[in-house]
Amino acid sequence: MKKLLLIYRVITDTPHGSIGVVQKMYDQKSAFEALGFEVDLIYLKKDGIYLNDRLIHSIWLKRKILIYRFFHTRFYKLVYNLISHNTYDLCYIRFHLLHVQFIHFIKKLKEQLTQKLIIEIPTFPYEGEYRDMLARMRIREDRRLRKQLRKHIDAIVSYSPDEEIFGISVIQIQNGVNTNRIGLRKQRQVAQELRMIAVGKLWDWYGLDRLIDGISAYEKKKNSDISIHLHIVGEGPEKKNLRARVRSLGIEHLVVFHEGQSGDPLDRLFDAADIAVGTLAIHRKHVKYSSSIKHRDYAARGIPFFYSGSDRGFDQELPWILTIKEGDTPVDIDAIMDLWSRRIDPKIIRQYAIKYLRWEQQLQKIIRFLEIEH
Repeated sequence: MKKLLLIYRVITDTPHGSIGVVQKMYDQKSAFEALGFEVDLIYLKKDGIYLNDRLIHSIWLKRKILIYRFFHTRFYKLVYNLISHNTYDLCYIRFHLLHVQFIHFIKKLKEQLTQKLIIEIPTFPYEGEYRDMLARMRIREDRRLRKQLRKHIDAIVSYSPDEEIFGISVIQIQNGVNTNRIGLRKQRQVAQELRMIAVGKLWDWYGLDRLIDGISAYEKKKNSDISIHLHIVGEGPEKKNLRARVRSLGIEHLVVFHEGQSGDPLDRLFDAADIAVGTLAIHRKHVKYSSSIKHRDYAARGIPFFYSGSDRGFDQELPWILTIKEGDTPVDIDAIMDLWSRRIDPKIIRQYAIKYLRWEQQLQKIIRFLEIEH
């Protein structure tokens, strides 16, 4: 059996962490295992570094500045020392901004521990995600080190249509979904109320301000007996701003905020919803193409959804999705009402996810590209 090392430099048990990224980590591990690999997974919790489910190095990761220093001075040195007795056929690393210690790590990794080494860049171009002063300093270091990447890695995994990034061959895949983990939602009976659900990390590029503005505009010109409600599920930097926007528009009775949810509580929220909300402002990251995890999760649940921008995982002619105009203008609620009126069978939507969106199908592209026999 081929051995694979999967490295996610994420702290999985922080209250404001990305539930979607953590779940993706576990889903990728499961998919690689289904494809015949023995997988070692490296990740973090607040008490240290974990290999699979076992704590292998204790350290208290709480304060932001200490976490930053740890990631840039010690993390990759520790990981190398902790796994140096192993060898692997493939190492797969989720990308973070480049720094000198990471370059040293992948150099030693490729020379001594793994036959193939690839890096996943989940957003490209990615500079639009980094906006504060510290992040801009890190970007400058990242730019200086990009040319060194090609010496040590075999390919870059990306969701963009680029054939090369930093002079390195790109394996073009899309985000996937674990349809065994996500169940089919129950479709609500037709009512005089449209319920929307938005789930995920609340960044400004989620664009929920556009939808909130659209709901406000709909209420002002309301010429229908149908009421609109939005349930926002998750945490993130924009939550405070979104709450303030809802208050200023006087629509607190129409928009409900929930903490991040998973499992049965999240399933119940989806069962009570009619339409899901995809990413509405991907342009704010200065990227054109999206491969949003939430879109795939929505499809696996069998719920229609809408988004802006381009997501190559979905044909725009599918009757259960709606692509809306890019920009910062309010969402047209009448168009969402039309999507709702189609009443697509959830089983049809889920079948699309099973046929085209599973992680095994995406990761198989990597195996074929690298010509790994397993």
